Amino acid sequence: MIVPNLMVSNIRRSLLFYTEIVGMREMMALDPSNMMVSSATEGPLCFVTLGLGEAQLMLQTEAHFRAALPSEAPPSDLSFSGSLYFRAADPEGVALRAASSTIVKGVETSWYGMKELWIRDPDGYLLCLARPDEAARPATGEEEGRH
Repeated sequence: MIVPNLMVSNIRRSLLFYTEIVGMREMMALDPSNMMVSSATEGPLCFVTLGLGEAQLMLQTEAHFRAALPSEAPPSDLSFSGSLYFRAADPEGVALRAASSTIVKGVETSWYGMKELWIRDPDGYLLCLARPDEAARPATGEEEGRH
């Protein structure tokens, strides 16, 4: 399993976005002394792990990331040249909860049969939230009577 770790500028803001808008659940949170806490606890956080179905995502403050890997830390512009694709998400529900300014491309069914919503998180990371659209699934060779 690959678990992305995103460096974020405001971990509480990102945590709210991913739990309240995207629908992820908190799996673990750390305070700056690396003690496990609940995000509901008052006080600073530096790291959280979130889950959605079988997918996981880690969020980490820039300071905590740089302290852990000072010589390998990425540039401070929080840029990322890809996107994160979450299957088993609820694109329609997320579209209803998300601010219109975060939606890059509204809910559509792709040619390959996935109902998808493209949004940006508070740090600008590009996410696709998707689930199979059974009514629009492309036919497989087996269904077409492959020779």
